[in-house]
Amino acid sequence: MIHNLKIKKAYADAICAGVKTFEVRREDDKHFEEGDIITFKVTDWDEYYKHGFWEASHGIERRAYFVPYVLRHEDFPEGVPEGYCVFTISPLPDELARYYTREAKK
Repeated sequence: MIHNLKIKKAYADAICAGVKTFEVRREDDKHFEEGDIITFKVTDWDEYYKHGFWEASHGIERRAYFVPYVLRHEDFPEGVPEGYCVFTISPLPDELARYYTREAKK
């Protein structure tokens, strides 16, 4: 499944820099599974576009990520609140990212 998620600029920058390789998300209307594809859309547009990140070749809205691992409350009740999950993200090659970002916007 392809998930198009909203993200703040600070977190988008950390993902693009390769230092943030996970997401913590509430599973209210979405259910994340290993093998899913994630795309992101920055919510605080003014900051993101003002600094030219959209024009840069590494802009997060031009990337897509693979979910190799999901951790839920049932797996680790002491660390993951009920109704939330933590999942790792791994960048897809540019050729695949172009396909998934194009498909996610349809």
